[in-house]
Amino acid sequence: MSNATQKARALALSALLIASVVAGSVAFSGAAAAATNTSITPDDNGSGASNVTYTADGNVELNNQDTLQHVDVHLGPADASDVGESDVQLYVDGNEYTDGFSQFSSSGGTVEFKLGNSRSLSDGDPVRVVVGNVTNPSDDFDANLTLHDTSDVQFEEYNDTVDIGTAPIITDYAVTNPADRNVSVSFNASQELANITVDLSDSNGTVTTLTEGDFSATNQSGTWAYEATYAAASDGTYTATLTEAEDADDNDGADGESDSVTLDGTPAAIVGGCSSPSSVTPGETVNNQKVCAKLSNVSADGDTDWHYVEFPDSLAGNVSVNSANTSGPSVTSSAELVEGYDDDGTDETVKFATSSDAGGDIDFHAAVDVSVAYPSSEEVYSVDAQLVDSEDGSVTRSGVATIDATTDDSEGGSGDDDTSDSDGGDSDDDDTSDSDGGDSDDDDSGGSDDDDSGGSDDDDTDDSGGSDSDDDDSGGSGSTDPSASEPPEPTVTGFDLVADDRDVDLVVRTDSPADRINATVDGPVDRALTRSDFGANQTDNGSVYVADVETNVSGTFESELHAIANGDAEATAGQTDTLTVPLSDHDEASADATPPWREDQSAHTLRIPVGADAGVAGETLSSLEIEYSDRFLNRSGSISSVSDDQNVAALRVVNASGTVKSELGDTDAVTVNVADDAVHLDLSDVDASRKPTLEAGDRIVVRLRPVTNPAETGHYETTVDAETAAGDGMTQSAQVNIRSQSSQSAPADRQALNDGPDTGSSSSSPQSMLFVVLATLALIGVGLVFRRQRD
Repeated sequence: MSNATQKARALALSALLIASVVAGSVAFSGAAAAATNTSITPDDNGSGASNVTYTADGNVELNNQDTLQHVDVHLGPADASDVGESDVQLYVDGNEYTDGFSQFSSSGGTVEFKLGNSRSLSDGDPVRVVVGNVTNPSDDFDANLTLHDTSDVQFEEYNDTVDIGTAPIITDYAVTNPADRNVSVSFNASQELANITVDLSDSNGTVTTLTEGDFSATNQSGTWAYEATYAAASDGTYTATLTEAEDADDNDGADGESDSVTLDGTPAAIVGGCSSPSSVTPGETVNNQKVCAKLSNVSADGDTDWHYVEFPDSLAGNVSVNSANTSGPSVTSSAELVEGYDDDGTDETVKFATSSDAGGDIDFHAAVDVSVAYPSSEEVYSVDAQLVDSEDGSVTRSGVATIDATTDDSEGGSGDDDTSDSDGGDSDDDDTSDSDGGDSDDDDSGGSDDDDSGGSDDDDTDDSGGSDSDDDDSGGSGSTDPSASEPPEPTVTGFDLVADDRDVDLVVRTDSPADRINATVDGPVDRALTRSDFGANQTDNGSVYVADVETNVSGTFESELHAIANGDAEATAGQTDTLTVPLSDHDEASADATPPWREDQSAHTLRIPVGADAGVAGETLSSLEIEYSDRFLNRSGSISSVSDDQNVAALRVVNASGTVKSELGDTDAVTVNVADDAVHLDLSDVDASRKPTLEAGDRIVVRLRPVTNPAETGHYETTVDAETAAGDGMTQSAQVNIRSQSSQSAPADRQALNDGPDTGSSSSSPQSMLFVVLATLALIGVGLVFRRQRD
């Protein structure tokens, strides 16, 4: 081997030896050891909590002594950008470091600082770092702390997972009056609650405070349903506000949810009625036939109350309206002849409206004055009445008055209660024929109560000319020939509500014929049925009477038989039945966000069914209002970008079979207004031929874009209010589910104090990179030596 070759070989070996020694020493001295007994914990783990203090503890693990100069704390995705030098404390071996920091930086989720004077560490020394004024993220995350020597080489590392408690999500908060004077507070929570506080108040202030002990809790497939009931001492409006809804980790989901309910223990009622004249001659025309209804507990809230007086179908075409009047409130809508509440296609009902702002509830008589041309056939006519109270809703009474048009009873009965107070005037108990509204006194000669000389009430004791009187009646023409055979009393053998799909009928079965039937049906539709509403069939076992209640409806119907008779032979009534017709499969509101990720710009699609009992059915849609909960806005959600008709991606009405009946959207003349937490869509400027008409079974589909999803995941309640051109409305609610697209990424690697580029992951650490560089330089040097040798 030549001297030159030996020299080259020696140089190469020397270079490799130097590279190995240098790189090995760097790698050995800079290898980051894992500390023991490490923990990184916040003093408040609430989702989104601010001014949180994190404490990192651990015991260093060293082969030899080392020197601490730099500290890096990685808390991302927590926000540490507000952390200042005064928010950071360092403790070495139990002693607080007080010499100050020569460099300090806080940005995003990272805090980095350099000690003004370094500290020596030995194996096992405890090191604590405290960082305050941090804002928590919404989910769990991995935290990291690293210790560095005077050359900023990492020699120790703390790692821990921080558990962030998610506050319970409260939905479906409602306050209702289930019965009597009970106030029910109910809501759903996304997790089990440990503490609940609800403040219940009325017009005088706080009534009581409901806590977790007052609520029942039911776990319904992961959603916790809570309900409490309070028995109020008096009527009035009660407001319940949720002030606390904490889980076991003290995460509070309450956001001031509030709702109210008004208690009215004495609802409006029709307690009696009258007619004047109460008996007529078949074929006679009565120009001033008066019928009254005695009403109690009618709301005097200044709103409109509607009244209906329904004559039998057999008088249809024979009735014309003169007027309507009352003993109390003003008539605000004149009497007119309409089809009425039975929806049978026959105009036989007198309709008018009243209103009073006296406050509270009032009692009064309401009456109609009509002209009736009675048919020549004999019949006892039963008149029904309905009140639609502005606060209590509708109440119906069948047979509120009767008019006898038979030749064998010239003084026939007139009604349930009063006799001839037919004009609604203020009347005393013994009035008989106060047909003009004047006040009357006791002992009128034509009265209908006790000791009157010619009345018709059941309780008369000395009626000298009456016909429907009881004990000791001395005269009258209401008796029958004793020799004549009385008709058999019908016995009710069946009373049933039946449904063929969504076609509901009332079926009455008797063992013998009946010429008088009075029954009511309440539910999605309210019907008062008389004999003329029933079709009759004879069977071997008696008679079957069938009345059509309604078609294409869903919901729960309740029926009651009030009276059934054949002539004077009246059977026992009072039978009841209940029937539930299920909703169609699509009768459920829904809401979707696309994409559903938090903080994304998204399209929100809401689908709202039109139920069979919805007041908007059969009417033209005029406006929609989409309301987002305050919780949506409080969690950084925003609807402000929905500003004009081009942000209405779709507005369509789809029928029950899935066919699109009407479609608007994008550039149609839909006026869009955004205020507070609601998007209002006004269809006033849309061409009339394109405005959708809503029918039972339809679905309203509306899509808005872009909507900014909240920064936090959860179910956010959204409400749609639909209003028609006639002023009727419908409200449906659904929940938009906002989700996280993926789990939080690992903590970012350490940034230099000058916010320079990432230094890479642990697999490409500075030490390993230095080793590669030195090794590469050594090989290059060897190559140059050999090349020179060849040259």
